[in-house]
Order: sequence, then C-alpha cells, then structure tokens
Amino acid sequence: MSKSLGNGVGPADIIPDYGAEAFRYYFLRHVPTQDDGDFTWEKFEAAYNGELGNDLGNLVQRVAKIVQSYQAGVIGDAPQSGASIWDRIVRRWKVICLARLMDEIWLIVRSLNQYIERVQPWQVAKNRDKDPEGESHLSEILAHACGTLLQVSGMLRPFMPQTAEKIHDMFALVVSCRQN
Repeated sequence: MSKSLGNGVGPADIIPDYGAEAFRYYFLRHVPTQDDGDFTWEKFEAAYNGELGNDLGNLVQRVAKIVQSYQAGVIGDAPQSGASIWDRIVRRWKVICLARLMDEIWLIVRSLNQYIERVQPWQVAKNRDKDPEGESHLSEILAHACGTLLQVSGMLRPFMPQTAEKIHDMFALVVSCRQN
C-alpha cells in the first residue's frame, strides 16, 4: 500500500465492518509504533478472527460458561488488580513500544488458554463427586481464570476500553457474588 499511489487503507475502511477496537488492536499490536507498518486484509482478518475472536473471545466465553455451568456463577476469591503485572510489563520497556505491550498482554491470554486446556475444569467438575478435593480444586481453577481475565481487562482498558469493560463486568460480578 502506498499513500502516493492512493491504495492505502484508512480507519473509515475498517471501522464500519469491524469496529474501532479491532482497528486499534491491529495497529497497536501489528504495526510498529514509530516505523512504517504493513497492512493486508488477510493479516487483519487473521488477527481479528484468530487473536480477538479465538484467543480472547472464546477464552472469555469458555470461562464464563464453565463458571455458570459448574459453579452456579460463583467462584472463589480472585485477584482483582492487574497493577502488579501491568507495572512489571511497563517497566520492561524503556521506550514505549505499544506492539510489545500488546504482545505481553496476549502472552497472558494464550497462557490462560493453555492452562484451561491442561487442567480441563470440565473434567474436574465431572469427577468432583468422586474426589474429596474436587470442589475446592474446581473453585481454585476458576478463581485463577476469572482473576486473570480481570487483570487482562485492566491491561486492555487503555487500548480497547469497550472490550475491557465487558470482560470486567462479566467477571467482577462473578467475583463479587462470592465475596458477599
């Protein structure tokens, strides 16, 4: 793409179909902050479907469904502040590089996806009647997942405020039900 050739893509080409947050996400994560970047519709749609839809969207929906199905919408205590993780991430970069910050956030998202696949909370729930520690183990798994998603929502807030708010509202309510 080239501005001089007139074949560039602007916000008005993307936002009506995908939304402002998908636009911001792609350019924050996949285009260097201070350098020229490369945009193709294929790369954009791969990030939109794979990273936002699958990595984050499916993770959020999966954890919410598991909490609702196996814990009646209630979990154990969960950390609610992403400040310590966020501070650690920001301190690592002397020069602000938004793509690297987004990579760090996505590392957390992918790690949580892998954790859910590894511990298989649906199997723990299925076997909790046979295992005396099954109920507490399930609660611990879901508290960790919900707490991590609350932290991710806090980290995404400057970049994707509507998405962050939806995630926060979904899991803050679950956590507050347990604490009351």
